[in-house]
Amino acid sequence: MIFLIPAIIILILFYRLYYKQRRPIAGGILITVLLALFLLGLCGYALMSPLSPVIWVILGIVALIFLMGPLLLLFSSIALMINGQRMVSREGTRLSNFLPLFLGLIMLAALILFYTLPFFMNVNPVIPLIYSMLAIVVLFFGFLFISFANASALYYFNKPSYNEDFILILGCRVIDGKVTPLLAKRLNRAIAFYEKQMEMTGKKAKFVVSGGKGMDESVSEALVMKDYLLSKGYHKSDILVEEHSRNTRENMLFSKAIIDRLKPNARGIFVTSSFHVLRASLYARDAELDFTGVPAKTAFYYFPNAFLREFIGVLSMNRQTYAIVFAALVLCTMVPQLVFLNMGLL
Repeated sequence: MIFLIPAIIILILFYRLYYKQRRPIAGGILITVLLALFLLGLCGYALMSPLSPVIWVILGIVALIFLMGPLLLLFSSIALMINGQRMVSREGTRLSNFLPLFLGLIMLAALILFYTLPFFMNVNPVIPLIYSMLAIVVLFFGFLFISFANASALYYFNKPSYNEDFILILGCRVIDGKVTPLLAKRLNRAIAFYEKQMEMTGKKAKFVVSGGKGMDESVSEALVMKDYLLSKGYHKSDILVEEHSRNTRENMLFSKAIIDRLKPNARGIFVTSSFHVLRASLYARDAELDFTGVPAKTAFYYFPNAFLREFIGVLSMNRQTYAIVFAALVLCTMVPQLVFLNMGLL
């Protein structure tokens, strides 16, 4: 019962923040907290009840969850290192392609330290401080990553209606003025939605292709996407071009300006790669563009790297808030230990 009231409050907050205010990250954080409360509730119920087959099952589930944590971290670190090697071999030696490899090594090192440092607690009084700092980093960023994953999973339950006025397609890098496989998946997903809407409701939507010209590109991403749609038989009057944006934020802002000139408060969707939908939805909300994101499939080997970059991107959007919370956790944990250490109690 003690966990029931907080759970109800969290569900009410989740409904308000996620469904009413369209704040997916807040929704992901609340789901993570709710899962933690559920786990604590199971533990409390098992400890306060007489032993029975049901209680043994609950204890087994809880024990399995706690055992799965370190094992999942170990397998994840190995998988990330393997994925990093594949990314480098397939996509080249750009620094961003090494991200899974670096993160896998960091996770493996953190796991080793987490389980070996307790054996050396009495060797040096500084070691407990190092262990506490390591625990804060792992728990804080682990909590945020799980929340981000929950928010991403929740977003897949947002199903747009087939009554949209516009289909906004977010661009990505083009090579030699040609559509890349990643961009082709976005375009084909947008085409599939257009055709499905025509089949179900008969409503004809307009495409909005958004993307400027990068430093290493000979032509804007928007014009390349327009040519692709024209080659598929769509008329140029049904394709709106936004070719000045340099990032996702500008994709949303500049596209909204074009859309509002034609039809204020229009209905629509935006299409981007599956790993990018959540962060793009945050920029859409900031631009006051009330469009639902529709994900295009991503190559399996590419997804971990891209997902990690999106996680870092989301953190950077609210870096001041996260930095303040992290600093508060460090102060609340480390200051008492430093005081005890100075008093000779550690």
